Amino acid sequence: MKKIFIQLTLLSLFLICIGYAAAFVIESPTDQKTYFFKKPFEIINMFYKAVDHAELRAFDKTLSREMIIPIRVEYIYELSSPIPQINVHSEIIDPISIPADPNCKAGAITATLDTEGHILGTSVHVHFCD
Repeated sequence: MKKIFIQLTLLSLFLICIGYAAAFVIESPTDQKTYFFKKPFEIINMFYKAVDHAELRAFDKTLSREMIIPIRVEYIYELSSPIPQINVHSEIIDPISIPADPNCKAGAITATLDTEGHILGTSVHVHFCD
């Protein structure tokens, strides 16, 4: 009798757990997308190809791979899109002067890439002002 009671209790708990799992699956969004993702060093290699094709520009100056050190890859997802915005943040080895204010220098640059690795745009980051 005791053995049957334990078996029924375990069976009941099992069925309750299955019910919760089924409810979770039913309540989850049905339009989930497969997300694009590449490993950070694959992104850096794509970025370097764009840099080698003179796509990295700041203040009408083309930056080469010898002038930068990539330090971060960012994947920014909009919930409505399976393709992230990819940003590569790099330090500039020899900071460049800002034309509007020669007393300030840009010490870093962020490049936004498309899914093919081409640079869509850049943002420079002012690190030094006299």
